[in-house]
Amino acid sequence: MIDLREKMNQSLYFPTLATLDGRKNFINILLEEIKAGRLKAYDPMDINASTTYSDITIKMGAITKTESITINAAGATRDTTITQDAKPEEVKQLLLYEQWYLIKNFQNPM
Repeated sequence: MIDLREKMNQSLYFPTLATLDGRKNFINILLEEIKAGRLKAYDPMDINASTTYSDITIKMGAITKTESITINAAGATRDTTITQDAKPEEVKQLLLYEQWYLIKNFQNPM
């Protein structure tokens, strides 16, 4: 568990928005790699089940919904689409799993 609120981990949390002087925060780097398919993400409730980038963004608050709004006193309505982006800057903790491989009988070539 990496708690991004701890002082020693704040370099992983900042900058919170986009890129600053060529730097990105850790969650945005992870999301870019998951979106590109170079990193596999798993459901936090079942580490044997993988999850998708779109599932992750939905869990981080991304929504798209259509609502009918009244535009005049006569009751005329029109549909409007409301889109809200994910909020990776609100992620305060990361749960990472790692897998180690030990090689037996490793021969040092030197």
